[in-house]
Parts: sequence; structure tokens; C-alpha cells
Amino acid sequence: MTKPWMAPWKTSEFFRRTFRLSYLSEMPESVQKRLYLSSLLLREEEDRVRTLLDLPFAPRLSLVDEESGALLTGSERAALEKRRDEDADHHKQKAAEKAKDRKREGGWRGGQ
Repeated sequence: MTKPWMAPWKTSEFFRRTFRLSYLSEMPESVQKRLYLSSLLLREEEDRVRTLLDLPFAPRLSLVDEESGALLTGSERAALEKRRDEDADHHKQKAAEKAKDRKREGGWRGGQ
């Protein structure tokens, strides 16, 4: 059974099915998290190769998730990293606002 987020298949010239997503939001959260962490590690390796080979810019490799069949190009990886970083910043701001509200309302009494 095909999952709804696995619908946009396209066939390559070698008749291999390649999974391409129109939007990163179509990807399940667990896959996004796994790809994000892998992308960060890959980016560190790319930067290390850049310094070792004295390249003008770092090579940007594609990332493939074999479990879901997702393929992310270098630009899609950058978009995923940016989106995840923005989401993390948003969650930190929300948590700080909630803590400030609780403190203002006296909701946390510190062990009383």
C-alpha cells in the first residue's frame, strides 16, 4: 500500500523509481529529523574536504534515505537545515514565553 507522502514517484531513464517530494512538509517528522542529523554530519565532512583540498567552495552532495527512499539534493538539504533551525528557534522562544508567563502568574512555586 502506498502511503500518501510516497505518491510523487517519477521514473528515471534507467527505469528506477526515484522518490521526489514537492515539499519537505510532505516528509514525516521522523524522516526529517534523521535526514537533518545526517545532513549536519555530511556538511561537516564537506567543509573538511574543502579545507583539505583548498577548494574555493565546499562540494554539496546529495543525501539519500534508504528507508523512505527520499533523495535530497544540496539545495534541498540547505532548505531542510534552515527550516529545522528556524523551528528550533521558534520552540525556544515559545518555551521562554511560557516560562515568563508562569513566573508572572506565580504558577511555579519552587518546591512549596
